Amino acid sequence: MIECNNNERQILYKYRSLKNFKRFIEILVSNNLHASTYENMNDYMEGHYLYQCNDDIKKIIVEMKKEKRKLRICSLSKDPKNDLMLAHYADNGYGIIIGVEPCLRRNETKEDINYNGIQKIKLDDVTKINKSAKKILTCKTESWEYEKEVRIFSEHPYLKINIKEIIFGPRICRKNKKLIEDLVVKIGLKIKLIDYKL
Repeated sequence: MIECNNNERQILYKYRSLKNFKRFIEILVSNNLHASTYENMNDYMEGHYLYQCNDDIKKIIVEMKKEKRKLRICSLSKDPKNDLMLAHYADNGYGIIIGVEPCLRRNETKEDINYNGIQKIKLDDVTKINKSAKKILTCKTESWEYEKEVRIFSEHPYLKINIKEIIFGPRICRKNKKLIEDLVVKIGLKIKLIDYKL
């Protein structure tokens, strides 16, 4: 278990397929989750924003793109029981939900997603671009609200976590479930193993 220095401890949830079982084992053993660039997220509108034109707009747009590319994002959910998330991200119920406590390093932040649509940004000051980049990447359209998403922003490709629980999808095959139960015992992890209740 990693020592977390977070003031606020909150369990957040990662819905995962088990098709890449090797990656799941890496998560268990290494206590980390992948943090992606905004361009690799599943929302095709990710990183879009509205702005007013001014003389420096081209320069500011280039700087904004650079700033957004520096940020890595780990997407989690506040909701441990979400049938749509289970279908979309946990292989239609054949996967799992990992309950984690993020261990934030310096310069890593945890941000709730705002579902009020594409953000309008006033781009008149290049020095505020980092703040604006995060603001843009925490705004999504209302259609994504069911995810109850929280994002961890980092400069690292992996987020340090403590795994608190694993929730088995309602359709998980017995073989995978047994393998996970055995792994948790053999590795000596103190993780709650829970069946997803319909």
